[in-house]
Amino acid sequence: MWEEISILRIERGGVYNTFSELRSLQETRDNLLSTYNSISKSDLEKLNQVMPQGTDTGGILVSLEKIAQDRSVRLRRAEFKIDQDNGTKAIQASNSMFNTIDLSFVVSAGYESFKSFLNALEKNSRVIDVTNISFSVGKTNLYEFIVQADAYYGKGDKKIINLRNINVVKIDTSFFADPRFIELETAPSPSTEIKKGRTNPFVPI
Repeated sequence: MWEEISILRIERGGVYNTFSELRSLQETRDNLLSTYNSISKSDLEKLNQVMPQGTDTGGILVSLEKIAQDRSVRLRRAEFKIDQDNGTKAIQASNSMFNTIDLSFVVSAGYESFKSFLNALEKNSRVIDVTNISFSVGKTNLYEFIVQADAYYGKGDKKIINLRNINVVKIDTSFFADPRFIELETAPSPSTEIKKGRTNPFVPI
């Protein structure tokens, strides 16, 4: 019986240590939630545009169209390649926190207008890295630019396999006060409203 009591005392000590660790983890979680809740909704929305959890190709098209219209640039075509099953990028993506979208688009513009377009693209909230630019000259003073770029989106939330990993989680809210983040320009969300025409278009108005 004495041996059994000794074993139970050891087990009780282990349970107390576990409870103590759980209380510490709970306190850490509450502090993280408090810090997260202190971030404004607008900052979180802008951050989500920087690195959305989905591909959001519609958002990219809206951004490109808005930037082009504001600078008298004509967006002719845009193509996306999201399949990452093969190639070097797939291997790199498996070890990364984000996925890559291969983006290519064609715009018609004058040289100065195109420079302004690229400057605006750099300040756009959606992260887009231009990897290659080629162009051809038409009969007018407009050029046709073919742009290849990479856009990114998150892989989604991952479950914490070991609860103790929460101790290494840090939230640095000073990021939202960085001028480079504040100066990012967000594009309007793509409209989901469907405009309906008249029931009978042949009836006189």
